[in-house]
Amino acid sequence: MRGVAAPITADGTVVGALGVQGPHERFSGKRLEEDLPGLVLSTAKQAGLALDR
Repeated sequence: MRGVAAPITADGTVVGALGVQGPHERFSGKRLEEDLPGLVLSTAKQAGLALDR
């Protein structure tokens, strides 16, 4: 198993986390090092912005 996670922040405080995990066969190379981290960070940021409202 491999995974990627990012904190969710609201008003400068960590209020949660977002992560994905899966088998190492599917989480490797560019997908693990670039694609998934970008998607997870972007989604965590959107969640934090929604909580700031």
